[in-house]
Amino acid sequence: MCPLRCIIAYNRGKSYTSKELSDDVGLPFVNLKNIASFGGFRVDGLKRFSGKYKDSHVVRTGDIVMAVTDMTQERRLVGSVALVENIGNEIAVISMDLIKLIPNNSIQKDYLYSMFRYSGVSRAIAEYANGVNVLHLNPENVLQETVLLPDNKTVGLFGQIVSPMFLKMSMLNRKNLMLCKNRDHLLPSLISGDIDVSNIDISVWEVQNA
Repeated sequence: MCPLRCIIAYNRGKSYTSKELSDDVGLPFVNLKNIASFGGFRVDGLKRFSGKYKDSHVVRTGDIVMAVTDMTQERRLVGSVALVENIGNEIAVISMDLIKLIPNNSIQKDYLYSMFRYSGVSRAIAEYANGVNVLHLNPENVLQETVLLPDNKTVGLFGQIVSPMFLKMSMLNRKNLMLCKNRDHLLPSLISGDIDVSNIDISVWEVQNA
């Protein structure tokens, strides 16, 4: 058994005011809305940040972030992790509701992420959170959790297998987001009749067998 403090460190995110946030001005701002329930990254939750920040508040594509705040009493977010996806910018800033997990040289990032996301470690850590209306997790409690670690060869082989999978997942997530945006743009025009599709000849058989 190995305490997490032996293999990771963390940086806490940036406190902010609503005046520093917008939808289109500033650096990408990774916040609690970017964490999917029980783990994973949501690109659609991204905001923009125009305030001051430190290097410790910065994340890049592929970094691991963890939610340390949760407004759901089911603990859907707190303790959950996400891999920062390609957000169209070299760097982003994380909010104070998140921490960036920093692996040392003894552990690969893909293995660390998978351990948190898929082995139940995040769920165990979530139990440390407390609060009445909003749950808060002390990052120091994260470091106290103990985990089992395989040998370096096994960790390396694991990374070779799953790394391409994570890249594929990220690509599919971006494509799915683009398709959703196109759908939301087209549907109102189709319903209102602004886009005329009456001359398109699509048989019932073709639709059923598409």
